[in-house]
Amino acid sequence: FMIKKFIYYYIVISISVIISQLLGVDTLENILKPMLMVSLFAGYFVFNKGAFSHEDYLYLAAIIFSFFGDAFLMPLFNHFLAGLASFLIAHIFYMILYLKDRAKPIKLNPTQIIILSLSLLVFLSLPSLILWKLIPQNPDYFLIIAILLYSTALFSLMLTAIIRKQTPRLSYHYILAGSGLFLLSDSFLALNKFVFSLPYSPLWVISTYTAAQILIFYGFMKRRR
Repeated sequence: FMIKKFIYYYIVISISVIISQLLGVDTLENILKPMLMVSLFAGYFVFNKGAFSHEDYLYLAAIIFSFFGDAFLMPLFNHFLAGLASFLIAHIFYMILYLKDRAKPIKLNPTQIIILSLSLLVFLSLPSLILWKLIPQNPDYFLIIAILLYSTALFSLMLTAIIRKQTPRLSYHYILAGSGLFLLSDSFLALNKFVFSLPYSPLWVISTYTAAQILIFYGFMKRRR
């Protein structure tokens, strides 16, 4: 019951962040957005049962760097590359966690193959589309390298989520869904920033991002059950 109330609280913050962005109320966004990862960080201490393991600290490190990513991308700082670097590190922590829990041996079923193929399609097409728009503008090569690195990390996040062992099943499905929504959220963000103006972009970017984080949170909590 308590975790359901916590999730409702998190959803309210997420919706409030979306509204603040849609209305362009920067001060409100600067206050609310950091609360997303702070609430997940605090919630993990409240709901986690038993002694903390190495994996627990890796997960909390991912949340901390996600917090920095949110902070750098909000209006107060508005530093895209710093936000990108922070989320890249967060993804690396997630990937380490996923690899620690990988299936042995790795055998992909048809559904997993389809999800992996779709992820590969996004990995190949989205950076190509972004570079097609950027290169005529003579962009900083550092930005191009950063985009390619981040795209590779997103695909790797999906790959490592797919090859996790599927027990407990709820944990597997929540974490896989969360990783997929991360890919979707960052795709929306990249399209809006580099390719074309996405109508109501905060709705698509923030809703998928916050859903991704809470699904991974819940899936990681369920891994021991």
